[in-house]
Amino acid sequence: MGSLLSGNNVGYFTNTSHKSTKNGTKNMTAQVSDIVSYGGSQLHLAAYSNGEPFDPVKYGYRPVMASTACWRGYLCEYKIENQQLYLDKLHINHQESDTPFSQAKPPPKLNGSDASIAKRSHIGRWLFENVGLAIDYTGGLVVAQGFIRDLYVHMGFHPAWKYEEVYELIFEKGKFKEGIDLSSKMTDIRQKIESEDKKKSENASREEIEKWIEDCFRRDYKR
Repeated sequence: MGSLLSGNNVGYFTNTSHKSTKNGTKNMTAQVSDIVSYGGSQLHLAAYSNGEPFDPVKYGYRPVMASTACWRGYLCEYKIENQQLYLDKLHINHQESDTPFSQAKPPPKLNGSDASIAKRSHIGRWLFENVGLAIDYTGGLVVAQGFIRDLYVHMGFHPAWKYEEVYELIFEKGKFKEGIDLSSKMTDIRQKIESEDKKKSENASREEIEKWIEDCFRRDYKR
């Protein structure tokens, strides 16, 4: 598992600020997560070790904010088929030019697929389905399901420890190599956090709040 739970990853996996603060962050919105189909279930992509598997900007798209729940303007749905990682669907709020009206123009094809108007516009005006784009990814993807509602916060992406089931999926050049069950380790982290929370004051400094906001939007870790 490498350094998944150490070093630069500690802030991501053990961020204890899951309560609303007094500076207005309670009015912000949690971000929708990418999806990975694994083991017959659709799991949330909670973290990645080598950058996002798919970056629409690198394919010529210009995503802009779709809603307060999707600041980055897109959402990816991945699948593993015959041990290969694929981009299966892409929800995107593509804006061709600096003019907002250009969002009404269909985006260019993706791997030969045309976009259609999306029903879930809060995560993107356009939807590519059955994309079938093989992803040449090397590294780990942390996926999770069974979100614990008591740990909900109106900010950023929910970290892995807030889920009941957590797995690290290992890929080499897009080929799935191994799945590691991290669920029990996440339970240990939650118990540690709950114990520490009882000792902490609810008042946070400006620096602590700014660090919390930054960590909420981070999903990278090192293996």
